[in-house]
Amino acid sequence: MHFSTILPVIAVALGAANAAPVDDGVVEPRGLECPHEMELLKLHGVPPGGVYTGVGTPDCCQNLPDNINDFDYPEVTPGFQCNIYTGRDCTGSFITVPGEVKYHDQEWRSWKCTRYE
Repeated sequence: MHFSTILPVIAVALGAANAAPVDDGVVEPRGLECPHEMELLKLHGVPPGGVYTGVGTPDCCQNLPDNINDFDYPEVTPGFQCNIYTGRDCTGSFITVPGEVKYHDQEWRSWKCTRYE
């Protein structure tokens, strides 16, 4: 082999072996986990005959207050779909609204809404 053929191959191999991340001095701030809260969900018929208005951020779990665990029917902000869970922190079984489901069969503990397409 010729020396002129071997030298470029070695240079390329050493360049790849010495590659290291470059610190460009740019710091990207972390965003809040659940910014931009808005009205997403209403639970009608919360005992004794009231309405709970769920304010939160799309795609973020919200726990229901301890005194709210039953309702007559939900109403979702147009353009959204919500899951209402039996466990805190959006765990356990859930119902999806809008949709036809029985609301009085469980005690509800949390909810999360996402944009509906």
